[in-house]
Amino acid sequence: MQSPFVYGRIAEGSAFANRKQELQRLSGNLRNKINTIVLGPRRIGKTSLVRKITAEYSGLSYYRFCYIDAYKVNDEESFYSYFASEVIKACSSNVEEAIEYSRQLMAKSSSRLAVSLTQSRDYNLAVVTEDEIGDDAMDFGNEIARKKNFTLIICIDNFQNIERFEQSLLFQKKFKTAIEKHDKTVYCIAGTRTSFLNDAFLNPDQPLYQMGDLIQLDRIALDELAPLIMNRFSESGKSCAMMFAERICKEMVCHPYFTQQLAHIVYMNANGKVDDAVISRSVEEMIERNLVSFQREYENLSILQANFLRMLLDGVEDGFTTKPMIEKYKLSSSAAVIRVIDSLLKKEVIERRQGKFCFVDPTFHYWMQRVVKG
Repeated sequence: MQSPFVYGRIAEGSAFANRKQELQRLSGNLRNKINTIVLGPRRIGKTSLVRKITAEYSGLSYYRFCYIDAYKVNDEESFYSYFASEVIKACSSNVEEAIEYSRQLMAKSSSRLAVSLTQSRDYNLAVVTEDEIGDDAMDFGNEIARKKNFTLIICIDNFQNIERFEQSLLFQKKFKTAIEKHDKTVYCIAGTRTSFLNDAFLNPDQPLYQMGDLIQLDRIALDELAPLIMNRFSESGKSCAMMFAERICKEMVCHPYFTQQLAHIVYMNANGKVDDAVISRSVEEMIERNLVSFQREYENLSILQANFLRMLLDGVEDGFTTKPMIEKYKLSSSAAVIRVIDSLLKKEVIERRQGKFCFVDPTFHYWMQRVVKG
């Protein structure tokens, strides 16, 4: 039988892990034209959440949905070109209409159009800029939505990539100015919870501060995730009692990506029925599968970073910058500890949850405990 658990790709359809509260909040915001920012660590399910919303609105004639992946652009000019072409495609019913809209946009600026047909008779559209078209590109979708009387939903995923723009702060100012004028367009911004995005959306001195409702996507609650795991086993012909489904979730600290990964391994190892022995064996297998990447990650740590992680493994939860801790774990100085914490957060080796630092990847935590610490 095929495993019902999904990891390493977008979780769609029945593979999506409920997140009922977040879905309800995001869907309500979009219906009421409230811009929304979805932030969270890598692999927490941001893109899957957005794609779930896409499916919800795709069949409604009075909405158009445009998905933009900011990973595909490296500068402001390419962002506007990509933005314009994707918005035009989203607002068009066919290639002829897309070309007409593109001509209208070209009339506003010095740009040209490239169109190609795919084997499936779909089309690829590119607005190739020669001059600055920022304002026209940002506003054009809203103009079309006004004329055709629908609501345009624009989701910009991986928004943290705009940090790479040469004049990122100026781009943020222009972006905020543009979207504030739009009455027929609502935005969903999704990005990895980096210090850059935290500052962009939470710092009152930044242009994107309070541009919309901020949803901090976290791990899924046990009482929501465990029944999902249990039901997936049952629907696929294998038995997993609630106590074992809860253990699978707890082993991975209810992180949706790693929980689905462990559940997949358990499913493949279980001979019809899940028990403690199968779960224990599957955890060991999961560690074994990741040995090379864990070893590489550990080798890339500085001595101070490794020493700080050893402190966490020993159960230290606070007082990191005190003299006894610095001396015991050879952390050099309090200033060095602060730098180490910041670097490990940026590398997403650790994260702060409920006021405490913990490993992002619970399997890496296990490996550190068993192999490195001994």
